[in-house]
Amino acid sequence: MNKWFKNRDFIGGSILLIFSVWFYFTAQTIPKGNVSGMPPSFFPSFLAIILGILSFIVVIKGIKQILAGSQLKIERKNHKNVFLLFLLLIAYLFAFQYLGFIVTTIIYLILVMLLLKAGKLVKIVPISIIITLAVYYIFGVGFKIPLP
Repeated sequence: MNKWFKNRDFIGGSILLIFSVWFYFTAQTIPKGNVSGMPPSFFPSFLAIILGILSFIVVIKGIKQILAGSQLKIERKNHKNVFLLFLLLIAYLFAFQYLGFIVTTIIYLILVMLLLKAGKLVKIVPISIIITLAVYYIFGVGFKIPLP
């Protein structure tokens, strides 16, 4: 029984599967309103179903690993990058209020990609700008969701 609790795929997938079921039923409580067409609960329900399917696949993968007797090799790694990514996320959330979505997101993406060594600055800057503007256009213009 101990091997079931040591398998990260089984444990993580099970937690996400439970969360997706809870999220689906919570999404069903969203009031319908006076909207014609898709109800407001459609998109959250859709995301919960996708998360549930993917979580189920991860659980099955974990069960296969356990039954096959394979053990994941646990390596000790330097957690400095995780801590720095967390600090960058906190700084992003604070800077977002003052600089707005576009400027803050471009800077955040550049810093994250530099920290993760995703490439040279010449490549990272245009990618950050394109991703930020694409997200802004899709949500701000396409879906008419106001972004700061």
